[in-house]
Amino acid sequence: MKSNVVVPKGKTLEIKPGAILLFSYGVSLEIVGGLVANGTAEKPIIMKGLNGAQWGGLIATKVKEVNLNYVHIMHAAKIISRR
Repeated sequence: MKSNVVVPKGKTLEIKPGAILLFSYGVSLEIVGGLVANGTAEKPIIMKGLNGAQWGGLIATKVKEVNLNYVHIMHAAKIISRR
């Protein structure tokens, strides 16, 4: 992802097992609605900085639901930050 992504109120982002999300430097994933990221032991979900860059991380703002299972988060400035 090259720019910040916001999941709006009333919407839920579902990330499938085995997905790899690459974030550019400083880019954040902001959750206002919901996030369901259910990886498996065999197919974890990976969130990391592109080429090892430090990305902004996950920001949760008055969320309905955040569900993380078998998610590997690397190079993030913040894992879960509530504003």
